[in-house]
Amino acid sequence: MYSYIIGIFIFFIIIAIFQNRNKKNNIDEKGKILGVVYSKLTNKEVEGAKVRIGNIEGKEKGHIFKTEEESNVYFTNEKGEFEFNNLELKSYWIMVEYKGKKVLKMAKLSADNKNIDDMLLIV
Repeated sequence: MYSYIIGIFIFFIIIAIFQNRNKKNNIDEKGKILGVVYSKLTNKEVEGAKVRIGNIEGKEKGHIFKTEEESNVYFTNEKGEFEFNNLELKSYWIMVEYKGKKVLKMAKLSADNKNIDDMLLIV
């Protein structure tokens, strides 16, 4: 009888450990968005374009980019590339601004699609 109770106790401890590990893994999941800004006028990548990321959830398009924080602004490199790392798995608006033009595109990160590495923004 005593060994039966110990066995059940060990079984519940193992279940609790695995549940805690699964919760921790779900919390720690992060994603990234990488892309290129391309000019349709010059047929080249755009260096120095301002790329911003905004949270879609609970906001209208017009209110996403009203405040500027360093953490959500990136300027493209000499190859026209931009990168946002350590993102929560949810939906975002990506906006590029270059020479008065603005382009807006949606990106959705999920458990099945944690990384977007081929976003193309044409200005």
